[in-house]
Amino acid sequence: MVLRRRHGANGCRGRLPASKDANQDDALNSLLSDKRDTYDLDSLMYVMFDDKTPTYVRSLPQEVMDLRSQEYEKYFLGSQSLDQTINAMVARHDNFLKQKK
Repeated sequence: MVLRRRHGANGCRGRLPASKDANQDDALNSLLSDKRDTYDLDSLMYVMFDDKTPTYVRSLPQEVMDLRSQEYEKYFLGSQSLDQTINAMVARHDNFLKQKK
C-alpha cells in the first residue's frame, strides 16, 4: 500500500510507502524531491523511522468515548461548567458500568 499526499507547503509531491519495511532512502526521496536541502534530514529520519516512543491505544469501549465527547462538547460550548462536566462524566460512566454488570 502507498500513501499519497498532495502538494505540500514546499510544493513537492510524493508517495510514501505504508510498509515499515520499505526502503527509507527511497521514501525520503519521494517525499522531499528536490527540496531535500531545506530539511534537517537527521531529525526527519529520526521522526519518521527511528522514534520508538510507545503509542497509546485506548482500550475503552466506544460508548464511553462517546459519552465523554458529548460532555466535553457541552463544556466547550459553554453550556456547563468544568465541575458540571466532570460530575456528568463520572455519573454517566458509573451508569455505563452498572448496565454492563
